[in-house]
This record gives sequence, structure tokens and C-alpha cells, in this order.
Amino acid sequence: MLSNDLKKGDMVLLNDGFEAKILDNRKGSTRLVETDNLINPGHKDMGSIYAANIAFKIEPDGSRTPVTTTPQAQKARDMCDAIFGGL
Repeated sequence: MLSNDLKKGDMVLLNDGFEAKILDNRKGSTRLVETDNLINPGHKDMGSIYAANIAFKIEPDGSRTPVTTTPQAQKARDMCDAIFGGL
């Protein structure tokens, strides 16, 4: 599955191990997501992430489908890594 195929409401697993919910239907190198707040349990954080940071789509039955990054999104991620040293 391509990162562009993810829809609003889909649950994903990020490369850093966090689970997130997709909040937009955009296509491209960034997506808007919501994650659990680590400091204040029960609260949510919302923000943009690079699509290349999405590892898996979490299906309703709990299984995981690998997410492939589009060439455009990977190029944006590579540029960010070159500037910030892979942070």
C-alpha cells in the first residue's frame, strides 16, 4: 500500500513505534496525525509528519499492512535527513 492510499481515520504505526490516526485525506510528503500525549495520559497531540515515517497501516482486525513511500515523499525525507542529520 502506498502512503497516498491512506485515508482519514486510518490507524498507522510510525517508524518510532508510536501509533497514530490519520486526520486528513491529503496526498504527498506530509500527513496530519493524532497521537497519544506521553506527558498527560488521556490527552492527544496533533501534528504533521513525513509520510516516509509511516511504517504500517493497522487494519481493524489488528493485522499490519506495510506502507510504501512514494518517490516524492522519500525525496522530501532524504532532503530533511541531509539537512538535519537524520533527526
